[in-house]
Amino acid sequence: TTMLLGAAKYLAETKNFKGKVVLIFQPAEEGYAGAKAMIEDGLFNKYPIEEIYGMHNMPNLEKGVIAVEQGARLAAADNFEIEIIGKGAHGAMPSNSVDPILCASSVVQNLQQIVSRNSNPIETLVVTVASFHSGDANNVIPKFAKLTGTVRYYDKKIGKLARDRIHGIIENTCKAFNASSQVKYISGYPATINHSDQSIFAFEAAKNV
Repeated sequence: TTMLLGAAKYLAETKNFKGKVVLIFQPAEEGYAGAKAMIEDGLFNKYPIEEIYGMHNMPNLEKGVIAVEQGARLAAADNFEIEIIGKGAHGAMPSNSVDPILCASSVVQNLQQIVSRNSNPIETLVVTVASFHSGDANNVIPKFAKLTGTVRYYDKKIGKLARDRIHGIIENTCKAFNASSQVKYISGYPATINHSDQSIFAFEAAKNV
């Protein structure tokens, strides 16, 4: 918001441009599709435009640095939630259980082969299990284990490969342990793909400034 207000102030004061400029404040850009809602609300019917440029704050960049790149720039981001359902038992009697912790641990390890063994090495793919929750006692094998994680990619085909393999690996791993599972796969935003001509134009403008 601050950056766009600064640009608005500069453009209004200098008028050093041709044509018309529309400044768009996108709400809820992180996970809630604010741009989609604005488009569906008739934004571009009310303000017809020929080109659009977006900017994302990157605190890790040094002051005075602008990063511009053609093509894929930011990966698509999907998320998954996995529940492994086993059978609880006393910790001293593991033979009476279907151990969801053991099964979920194998699921975590098996998911790593998607990147290392199923995906082309020259393609970008990340599969991360970011949380593992199960049980709350030191002498009880629980009934449930829950995993959550994220998948990042540029190519839609790679994203579909990852999604299909995640479902297949979970199903077959659970079958091997006599457990069952419930999987929720949440497709997020697609990758950010910068158009070539506009990227070059923005880069040259940044260099001049």
